[in-house]
Amino acid sequence: MNVLRMIAYRAESAVVNCIHDHYARAEDEGRMLVKEIIQSDADILPDYKEKILRVRLHSLSTPRANKTVGLLCVFLNETETLYPETDLKLVYETVSCRNNDTNNTQAADSLLSTPGCVKGDVTLRRDQES
Repeated sequence: MNVLRMIAYRAESAVVNCIHDHYARAEDEGRMLVKEIIQSDADILPDYKEKILRVRLHSLSTPRANKTVGLLCVFLNETETLYPETDLKLVYETVSCRNNDTNNTQAADSLLSTPGCVKGDVTLRRDQES
């Protein structure tokens, strides 16, 4: 049991190190953000035709947490990791549930500028322009 705790702690530490430059209070709140990510809802959507295993993370408690998770998704996607014992590439995305007001152009611009976010079924990447 202690071995599992050590592995979990090291994994948590690795994620905190990844977000450190993008999350202003990473030293104080980084581990709480990682715990929130782990406890939040997510959709796992296999696409065997495209050979993708899409992990779609749901909205977190704050906009800055959502933005940080979007950046983490970009970082993880750049690793092009295959799910073990398959040929499915892991693709991480976030879903913005708070900015669904289509009349609010500021919210839409914010959504489009957040890397790794999705709106509906369209994946927005950091290199796309609105």
